[in-house]
Amino acid sequence: MDLNQESEIRRVHLGVAVLRILALGVKDVLGFDFVDAPSPSSIDMAIKNLIQLRAIELNYDVHDLTSEGWCLVRMGIEPRLGKLILGCFKHGLGKEGIILATVMANASSIFCRVGSEFDKQRFDGLKVQFCHCDGDLFTLLSVYKEWEALPRERKNKWCWENNINAKSMRRCQDTILELETFLEH
Repeated sequence: MDLNQESEIRRVHLGVAVLRILALGVKDVLGFDFVDAPSPSSIDMAIKNLIQLRAIELNYDVHDLTSEGWCLVRMGIEPRLGKLILGCFKHGLGKEGIILATVMANASSIFCRVGSEFDKQRFDGLKVQFCHCDGDLFTLLSVYKEWEALPRERKNKWCWENNINAKSMRRCQDTILELETFLEH
């Protein structure tokens, strides 16, 4: 084992960790004996965010998972993204919600922007063709949908031509398939 490896609690979104702890029946998350404890203020902020998302509620000074909270635990993704997916399903837009949540989680790695300043400007020019007037979410959605519509043998070439990270696109596709499978059951 790598002694310098970051602990699990540092790699997992704190909201996900809090949901999992509550799902185990632990009633006092702040008093939970973490191996590598986050700061109390970080835990408190995660709890407040989960209450805002209606994933947990306070009942007699005890935090309990709501029905949506239980669903978020089973999804195992960042709570705000899971909430987006659940909301989209309620409005008949489940597939779009899954795609949006997935591309949001990978947003920083979809467009490649490396090299000299000249290269970066050229890459920014390639990105413009995908820009959507309603913002980055719709830009990312259109990139994914265009990539998804391509035949498998064209996807890597298309990514290269448009300065899109092919590995990130495949990771999005895998995550989307996992979430679709989970949500079907």
